[in-house]
Amino acid sequence: MVPFKKYRSLHWTIVLLLIEALWFSLVIFTSVRPLLGEIRLSPDSTNWIVAAKNLMEHGTFHVQTNWPSKSLLPIIEPFTDYPPGYSFYLTLFLLVIHDPVVAATWAHAVSILMCFCGLAFLFRSIGLPLILRIAGYLLFAMLGNFPIIYQYFWTEPLFLGLSFLGGAFALRMGTDPSFWGKVLPAASCFFLASSMKVIGVFNFAWFLVPLLRTPPIRWRMAAGMMIACTAPLVLWFARNKIVHGQMSFSHRIGETHLKDELLVPLRVITHDLIPVFDRPWTGPIMLTILCFILWGPLFLREPTLLKAKAFLGERKRVIHLQLVLVLSAHFFGIWALSLVSHFSALDDRLLSPSIALAIIAGLSGLDRFCDLLDAGGRLFVRSLPFVYMAVGMHITVPKLTLDIPHFTHPPHAELWTTLDSSGIPAGATHYYTDQDFSHQLYSPLPHRILWETSDFNSPDAIRALFEKGTRPFFIFDTTSVEFNVFEQAWRSDHDPLLEARSIGGFMVYHRP
Repeated sequence: MVPFKKYRSLHWTIVLLLIEALWFSLVIFTSVRPLLGEIRLSPDSTNWIVAAKNLMEHGTFHVQTNWPSKSLLPIIEPFTDYPPGYSFYLTLFLLVIHDPVVAATWAHAVSILMCFCGLAFLFRSIGLPLILRIAGYLLFAMLGNFPIIYQYFWTEPLFLGLSFLGGAFALRMGTDPSFWGKVLPAASCFFLASSMKVIGVFNFAWFLVPLLRTPPIRWRMAAGMMIACTAPLVLWFARNKIVHGQMSFSHRIGETHLKDELLVPLRVITHDLIPVFDRPWTGPIMLTILCFILWGPLFLREPTLLKAKAFLGERKRVIHLQLVLVLSAHFFGIWALSLVSHFSALDDRLLSPSIALAIIAGLSGLDRFCDLLDAGGRLFVRSLPFVYMAVGMHITVPKLTLDIPHFTHPPHAELWTTLDSSGIPAGATHYYTDQDFSHQLYSPLPHRILWETSDFNSPDAIRALFEKGTRPFFIFDTTSVEFNVFEQAWRSDHDPLLEARSIGGFMVYHRP
């Protein structure tokens, strides 16, 4: 009978692995599939791409747009607002794929794959059962802003993937704090994560519990991990200070926004993320339940936290404590940054690392509660994530189709092909546009965005812009507000030297 039991155990192990592999592949396919048609680009997306191109072609970090200086002169705009890691990562693809948009698409697809691979490795390191691992994959594919994050060329998927991998190695340090097998891989992952986002410094929280449990190497490990999480940012901002005189030209410390930003994270969570039954008022209730799931397991089976040795000795509780500490560090860390610096307004995208950690810690908390229940109770608790996905207000079910869409470039590609063949950019020192950053992907000329309509709402203002540099020209999307303002000012003057040309959905104004 023993060989038969071993065979049956092996058989079910293979079946469970196949089930997990099926769901894992499905969520990756649905997350990557939109990229087969197009990749969406935001202003910071184009800056990462252009910074990578300029690094390869000129050996310097700069962009073509005038953000954040807003200067209308044809000057070089230094790239200082984001750590350089994501642009370095993109250069690996630009070496092989010379089309910047296609290279960004492939780079982003690999980032998504790494995100889910890191997630799977972290789930295994936590010890979650199969049903909760599948629930986690589905939540990362459907909850809140995650489907949108996978469609834009943003840093979040790669940052999350590296953080998950580093976190998995950090969790395994509790049983085997070997340098080559656990410490070095974790430090390397967190070093790369910090080179892409400022909030990478908060990954140091992964090591707080292991440091308490390894006294012989505590201080060496603490120093090494702190260096791994902070060195990329220290080097980057020191370089900016030396070369440009500013650590960052937009994310400046010391500008408080308490009135505008204090309650934003709570509002995002309770209104834009966790409500159910299409009832926004359920958000605070769901937040209360989530807090109980996160913090309740820390007190299970022990009436007090004073028995530190017993408290840290239970593996599941130690792991859950690590997850809650990391979640708290990321959430309250980025919240504090938004209050004391000139930082982008917090939204579900910038909070996505905290949301991701809340999902993981929540699944860990449910698994901890299952330890106190019988088989029926465990089945009920483990089904709760699926119940939430069925009634959640901000759950996006992806379209399951095998049709492969045709990849389309941004309309700016055709526009600039036509412009180059017409000779309009020849001899120009720069050009002006509405608030559309994508033009810089296709032209090496300085790209001057018109931030204020007062800069071009009169014939005199337009003539003043033409006098800057040599042979500048204007490009407007015909659906933009800036186009209507410029068109009205131009027609009121009837400048005979100004020619207009329609190309696709754009209008180009230039002087022959």
